[in-house]
Amino acid sequence: MDQLAKLSELCLANAKSLLAALETVSRLGIGAFRVLSPIFPRYTHPEVGYALDELPDAAAIRSLLSAVKEFGKRRDLGLAR
Repeated sequence: MDQLAKLSELCLANAKSLLAALETVSRLGIGAFRVLSPIFPRYTHPEVGYALDELPDAAAIRSLLSAVKEFGKRRDLGLAR
C-alpha cells in the first residue's frame, strides 16, 4: 500500500476517534479536552512530512475536523492542543 494512502487511512481513523472522544467527554459532563498532535503522524517531520491535501482522504478528514470544531462550539467544550 502506498505510504500516503496508509497515512490517509490512519489520519481519517484518528479524526473519527477524536469526534467520538468529544462525544464521550460531553456525555460525561467534562468541559475541556486536550487534542494531541499524533492525529497527523509525522506531519511536521523534516524528511517524511506531508501536506493534508496530499492525502487521498483529505476532504473527508477536513469534514470530520470541521465537525469536531462545530461539536466543540455547540457543547461549549474547551479544546486545547
